[in-house]
Amino acid sequence: MLKITNLKAKVNGKEILKGINLEIDKGLYFLMGPNGAGKSTLARALSGDPSLEVNGEITLDNKKISELGPEDRFKLGLFMGYQIPPEIKGVKARTLLEKALEKHGKRVDLDELAKMVGLSPGILERDVNVGFSGGERKKLELLQLLAFKPRYAILDEPDSGVDMDTLRKLGGVLNSCKDACGILVITHTGNLLKFTEPKKVFILANGRIVSEGGPELVSDIEERGYSMVIE
Repeated sequence: MLKITNLKAKVNGKEILKGINLEIDKGLYFLMGPNGAGKSTLARALSGDPSLEVNGEITLDNKKISELGPEDRFKLGLFMGYQIPPEIKGVKARTLLEKALEKHGKRVDLDELAKMVGLSPGILERDVNVGFSGGERKKLELLQLLAFKPRYAILDEPDSGVDMDTLRKLGGVLNSCKDACGILVITHTGNLLKFTEPKKVFILANGRIVSEGGPELVSDIEERGYSMVIE
């Protein structure tokens, strides 16, 4: 279980997260909320972003990881998928992935995984994310999720700026992983409900979890807005 207890976070001295309590186990979870609610800050806090001032406790399968850096959290099985995956000029995607997989003792067929997520194998011979479309960047993140098989994954808006085919691929990957991995998807919309279904939905507003429920909560939010759960 990935457990967050009374998590607070400041960005440049401003408090963004004001006491988050949240648990995810194996399965798929959605985190939704209005702009400025703190969703991406929560993702950064979970990944171990050193630029944040964080208080509270984060445990991964009963092991406290609050004081660990990003690499150590990754070694324990926590994967972070970024809202805007960065470019790395001069480093081929295949080279980066092969070196990372080798370091962590994993062997996979990258070309086969590329096909599974809808990427041409030629993408792997290009510099990481340089000149990639938004959809290609998100698919490369999905390839990494499949390659590393983490215990828990935080995916920050994997469905933003992608077409319907990419959204379908995303749903397929999530469905293939959710029985063996705990996945928290940060999203603004209910578009993914066409292709997959979360076991629980959390609503974040003003730095706190203000509501939680099943998939029907997504439909309610889309129909009535976040005002239904924000005082």
